[in-house]
Amino acid sequence: MTSYDTRASATALAAIDIARGVLTDANRSLTAATAQNDRAQSAEARISATLASFKVPHRWVGTRLDILGPEGFVDGADLVGPPGSPGSNGDSAYQIWLAAGNTGSISDFLQALRGNRGDPGPSVYEFWLAQGNVGTEAEFLASLVGPTGASAYQAWLDEGNTGSAAEFIEALRGPPGLDGRNGTRWYATFNAAPSAGLGYNDDFAIDLVTGNVYEKASGTWQDSGYSLIGPPGAGSGDFSGPAGAVTDNIILFASGTGKLGKDSGKKLSDLATAGHGHSDATTGVSGFMSATDKTKLNGIASGATANSSDSTLLNRANHTGTQAISTIDGLSTALADKADADDVAMALVSKVDAVDLATVATSNSYVDLDDKPNIPSVPADIGAAPVSHGHIISDVSGLQTALDGKQPLASLLTNIAALTMIADRLIYGTGAGTVGLATLTSHARSLLAAADGAVSRSVIGAEAAANKGANNGYAGLDSGGKVPVAQLPAAVLGAMSYQGTWNANTNSPTIPAASSGNKGYFYKVSTAGTTSVSGISDWGVGDWIVSNGTSWDKIDNTDAVTSVAGLVGAITGSSLKTAIGLLKGDVGLGSVDNTADADKPVSTAQAAAIKAKPETIVLACSDLTSAISAGTNKAYLRMPYAFTLTAVKASFLTAQASGNIFTVDVNKNGTTVLSTKLTIDNTEKTSATAATAAVISVSSFSADDEVTIDVDQIGNGSARGLEVTLVGYQT
Repeated sequence: MTSYDTRASATALAAIDIARGVLTDANRSLTAATAQNDRAQSAEARISATLASFKVPHRWVGTRLDILGPEGFVDGADLVGPPGSPGSNGDSAYQIWLAAGNTGSISDFLQALRGNRGDPGPSVYEFWLAQGNVGTEAEFLASLVGPTGASAYQAWLDEGNTGSAAEFIEALRGPPGLDGRNGTRWYATFNAAPSAGLGYNDDFAIDLVTGNVYEKASGTWQDSGYSLIGPPGAGSGDFSGPAGAVTDNIILFASGTGKLGKDSGKKLSDLATAGHGHSDATTGVSGFMSATDKTKLNGIASGATANSSDSTLLNRANHTGTQAISTIDGLSTALADKADADDVAMALVSKVDAVDLATVATSNSYVDLDDKPNIPSVPADIGAAPVSHGHIISDVSGLQTALDGKQPLASLLTNIAALTMIADRLIYGTGAGTVGLATLTSHARSLLAAADGAVSRSVIGAEAAANKGANNGYAGLDSGGKVPVAQLPAAVLGAMSYQGTWNANTNSPTIPAASSGNKGYFYKVSTAGTTSVSGISDWGVGDWIVSNGTSWDKIDNTDAVTSVAGLVGAITGSSLKTAIGLLKGDVGLGSVDNTADADKPVSTAQAAAIKAKPETIVLACSDLTSAISAGTNKAYLRMPYAFTLTAVKASFLTAQASGNIFTVDVNKNGTTVLSTKLTIDNTEKTSATAATAAVISVSSFSADDEVTIDVDQIGNGSARGLEVTLVGYQT
């Protein structure tokens, strides 16, 4: 901070104290004058607005009177006066900038508003590291690559769909499109126009009698004016002309539908001629049916079974209905040897003894018989067992022994029998006496078919137990589910592993004891503190605490200043100067005085540097759309400072097309400063390309000199938007 900045800051602080005093007075007056509360609040608002817009100028020192003016605002008088007259228009920002002693064009003014370029920011890689990541630039770039995206089919499955890839592709097919437009068709009529309901727009019809051709348009058949039959010849008599030249591509129409026949487009030679013959058909050659074949065909009864072998026809199961006994060879003879129902009844009666009939009455009625015999009527009457009975197992000899030798029907067998077996299924138990079907994949079949354990391991890709911890084998896991340190490469043990941030004030999370298992672990301090870890208790924000396997180390990354020249706490300028012990002579500044900036002379080197960087003053001499006329005082400027003119230029927005050469003059206090005037050639937009260059005869301007621009001569009046630029430097 320079001495000038210190004074400006002190002035700003004094102004703020004055503003605070004004607000204190306003509040005190508001308390005392409650009757004028509304007016006082209005006054306070105006004062606050004034203070808010107040800016401390450079090198300004004033009193409270300088801010408030000679009159108070809380003396009890009415603060609202009559409306004042309109004030004059304020200066533009550019004019204020010029009035402050600056020089240059509007572009220079806008450029001056731009601040100094900031320091370069960190690279993306550096920002990545600052977030607590570790690694090389290559590792950083690799971390930007995301995982491989899923295929469209996989994305479809991930959304909850199921099915094969073919079903997925089928799901992409949209619904059927609309029916296409009907194609053009030809119809045939006979000595009449086609009916209105026949065909569609763009179809055609031909009258086979007249040869007229019709076309359907807008739903109506219209005569096209063409006919396929020409006018009759002019000759007479019975003459035969030569054969026609057309022998192919004939058109035939079906008489029933009027549509093109199947033989349309054929050559005449392909069609049969009248009076030709055909051969009879054989099993190897197509032809016509012979009379013999027709007779044989007529001999086949209606409904006869065709194309059946003799064995099929002889099988009674292939027939329905009844069949006479006489049509079956030997059936009648075979049945003749069989006993009829009456014979069977008599055989049963023959079992009755003759003595049972001794007392038969002579009434010729069986019911009148005494001691009549029992004539059997059911199988049980003659000793045969009935279909159902009430016997227990023990009543039947040998039945229990026979049953004991049988396998009982288990519910498991019933469940198995109830299963519907299909391909690739395996029966498995689902509970006591119950079974189910499981899918048997090809992989599972491979495991079941494996000859031994080695083949099974090969199928599932398993490693042998002997390869555990062996070279080119696989690492085992300790009781914590981790790979033992002894099986880790040295590169892994030495790698840094970011564990997150650490609050050194509360030891959160708690730093564990250093061990080989956490070697390379590090935390970044987020809150400074004095927690003692491995004898270290000075932790600043940004520091790293790193485990080396036996203890925790500190990597000092904090950007906080702990001391300056041995001083800590709030450091004043005088204490810092005393601590440093430097005087201006110690650093080669013995010739430097305390002259104010405004009183410092400009060295020759500075003056040369100022001249080397010219300034430009641009004067607009017209608007951008109106025609430019000849005349004086087209633009005016009062020079704000001494100025040396080194070059003049003129330019158009729209060039002059033709006529006299456009001529411009520059005057100082009413007198030209050019011995050769500025000119802009026709069709050109700048004096830089003029055939005759301007020559400056007077280059020195004093502060407050009046500069005016005259247009001495114009051409056809098509030029628009004239600007004159003065180039030079302050003197």
